[in-house]
Amino acid sequence: MKFCIKTILSSVFFSIAIVSSANEDRTVTRVKQHDGSEWSVERDADGYSLLYANINKKVYRNTALIEPDSNENSLFLSSNSDGTVTVAIAYPRNTLAYEFSGGAVPVLRSACREMRVASSDEMEAVALMTLCDINIQNNSYSLPDVKADALLQVDNLRLQAPVSALISSDKAFLLDRAGNSKPRKPYLIKGDKVVIENYKHPLVKINFTSRGKLASAWINVADIL
Repeated sequence: MKFCIKTILSSVFFSIAIVSSANEDRTVTRVKQHDGSEWSVERDADGYSLLYANINKKVYRNTALIEPDSNENSLFLSSNSDGTVTVAIAYPRNTLAYEFSGGAVPVLRSACREMRVASSDEMEAVALMTLCDINIQNNSYSLPDVKADALLQVDNLRLQAPVSALISSDKAFLLDRAGNSKPRKPYLIKGDKVVIENYKHPLVKINFTSRGKLASAWINVADIL
């Protein structure tokens, strides 16, 4: 009887230990700053948490930035030379990049979507078209208040810098201006070189050479993806 009770109690304690272990947060990635502050991504049964501990060990937590179904092997933290930290979430065709400042209270500084396009540079197979959320310039978001579904809305994105790319569709019909649904008769074909100069969903403004002259037009963004 004593043996049975001892065995049962051991099993109970073992089960409790397993449950306790399963409920503990698990660190996916971590970055320590030169000032002693620390950023980390943790995962539990409910999803991911992005945490920041300042030099006074006060911890700020966000549970609404990283989607619960994100692959933990696609989550990255990187420390920048200016003291900021970038949280990157990589997908097959694009990467979401969020830059935060540290200090006493962590604040979101930028949110960008980096989209991969075929590069017209023979030395590079892929170029990045970076689209950033312009609303962040006019608003201050502390780490706990950042929500993924409130950021990177297509109408709020602007091209960060011109990009040299190749047309990817068989025919890319040209538009005189954004908002004009009637295409010109000319069109570009797959492999034609262009420079992406502007973005206004769902179009991009491009420069290209036609009959030896520089020309510009708008095309659907899908024509360069």
